[in-house]
Amino acid sequence: MALSIKPELCQYTGFKIHPGHGKKYVRVNSQTFILINKKAERQFKEKKNPRKIAWTSVYRQLHRKGIQEETKRRRVRKQKRIIRSVVGISVEDIKRKRKPEQHAALRDAAIRARKEKVKGNKNKGKKGGNAKRAKQPKQPKQKGSSK
Repeated sequence: MALSIKPELCQYTGFKIHPGHGKKYVRVNSQTFILINKKAERQFKEKKNPRKIAWTSVYRQLHRKGIQEETKRRRVRKQKRIIRSVVGISVEDIKRKRKPEQHAALRDAAIRARKEKVKGNKNKGKKGGNAKRAKQPKQPKQKGSSK
């Protein structure tokens, strides 16, 4: 008849401890810790953080070491756009309005109209601005008059 006792985990390193191995460390306040070897025991007693010790399994989990075989990137499916009809407009009407050639033509026409409008405003502004300046003669600056 064979007894099988589950292996326990080292409280410091996270390694498996099989029956007959390791040490049980008991504090004065009756807290028990199972440690795998002298190396782990020294680190534990010196109160070193196992997350900062590179050979512990806690560090390796935290810094994602040794998990390259397990994880492979899965392809993410792109969602297809579904055009739904809106109240008063059917799907066919929406698709007809969404043609890129028509959209580009409307955009170009709007840009041209805007440029012409801006050009017209510049020409008007220059003619009117020069006439006002020409009427007023420049006055010489007076020295010593300041408020």
